[in-house]
Amino acid sequence: MNNYSTSIIDRISNSMNRIALFAIAAILAVGATACEEEISPDGLPYVERMVVRGVLTAGQPAEGIRFTRTLPVNYVHNDSGSIHSVVELADVQGYIEAEGTKYPLTHSGRGEYQATGLVVKSGVRYTLNATWRGKTATATTVAPAQQPTVDTIAWNIAGTYDDGSTMYALEALIQPMPGAVYSIEYGLTGGTREMRSYTNYPDPIRRSTDANHDNKVHLKVGNYYSVKPSGENYHGSFMVYAWEQGYYNFFNSYYNNMFAEDSDNPFGSQDRAIAWNVSGDGIGTFFARTVTEVQW
Repeated sequence: MNNYSTSIIDRISNSMNRIALFAIAAILAVGATACEEEISPDGLPYVERMVVRGVLTAGQPAEGIRFTRTLPVNYVHNDSGSIHSVVELADVQGYIEAEGTKYPLTHSGRGEYQATGLVVKSGVRYTLNATWRGKTATATTVAPAQQPTVDTIAWNIAGTYDDGSTMYALEALIQPMPGAVYSIEYGLTGGTREMRSYTNYPDPIRRSTDANHDNKVHLKVGNYYSVKPSGENYHGSFMVYAWEQGYYNFFNSYYNNMFAEDSDNPFGSQDRAIAWNVSGDGIGTFFARTVTEVQW
């Protein structure tokens, strides 16, 4: 699998951990300062949930589906071992159903599971059903019917700076297919620096309905530059993904929370709830995608 194929999901997972720790600290601080009295975390409500992170890629085995669990605010890790051993679930039972067949989940280590015998295909609906200690988490996703069709990836004019100078950015032009959502990851070396997708955050995803007047989806890639770098100075690959609409709903709601004006408010707001597609006794994401690799 490409080194960058799960970087967006990994970034989200890492950010979620940081936000969770911040939220815990903020809640306790509110109790200590706003009310002039200390509130014991023992009285705070806690609902244990499974946390799912799964990405299925067409043409590849259904693997790397990760199961962890939430912990209470007052949890203290006194064990000499890693905290991972506390949150990672090694005894999940379940399956992924596709085209009328149920493929059992098998633990491969560190809370990651594979659906034995299942190779992901385009245009197929996948249903996850997982149980752990009496709790059940479910999710459904549909892999887009086709791989993304990429016309070009090139340096294009992306606007102007305040001083009137030209702004350049790498931009992928994609032929839209109905209902699809597109994202792109990349890793380039050469020139004076490495360029990798996980260090940047411009225009992370676009829908087919976001096509420009030329009927192409324009997906900007990486940083903006005042001088257009020569394409010949860099080599590597771009991974262009197509997802279902639900991924847009999740991704957009997640980053709206992270970058909102009140993003330092751990309580958020009701209209900015993250659109997880895992339900039941679980939260998290379970999405299928197709991919086109473009070599530079």
